[in-house]
Amino acid sequence: MTEKGLKVHKEFKKLMNLISRFARKNKVSKEYNGATRSQALILEFIYDNTKNNNLVYQKDIEEHFSIRRSTATESLKRLESQGMITRTVSLTDARLKEISLTKKAKNFVSNTHGKLLELSNILCKNVTCEEADTMYRICKKMQENLKEYTDINA
Repeated sequence: MTEKGLKVHKEFKKLMNLISRFARKNKVSKEYNGATRSQALILEFIYDNTKNNNLVYQKDIEEHFSIRRSTATESLKRLESQGMITRTVSLTDARLKEISLTKKAKNFVSNTHGKLLELSNILCKNVTCEEADTMYRICKKMQENLKEYTDINA
């Protein structure tokens, strides 16, 4: 399995390079203070999860993106300083802050959503639904495998 694992790792790296190149070519509008791709994905996550009046907390972002608390904190601080999110103390637990999108962020998400959809369509061109489902399941397994060897859950 070692040679297969190395082969898979190399192909993932090539795929990530191509995704990054696509993202740079289709960069986010300057009117939003040069938000990064990571910030755009965080905003999209908040948008998707608050559509039905669900609450989003920093820990949700940490878990969804498999990032450390410090990384999430820095990203959220930047988004707050850019006027994209607000953080308010939870009514049920004073230790938690609810994260909400501003109108500016909602406009941003609707503008960038098309680019994410375009990328998804390009990635899945000539890929069957079954193959996409298999790829998704494999990625989830690999994420779990790596979590065992990182301090992401610490």
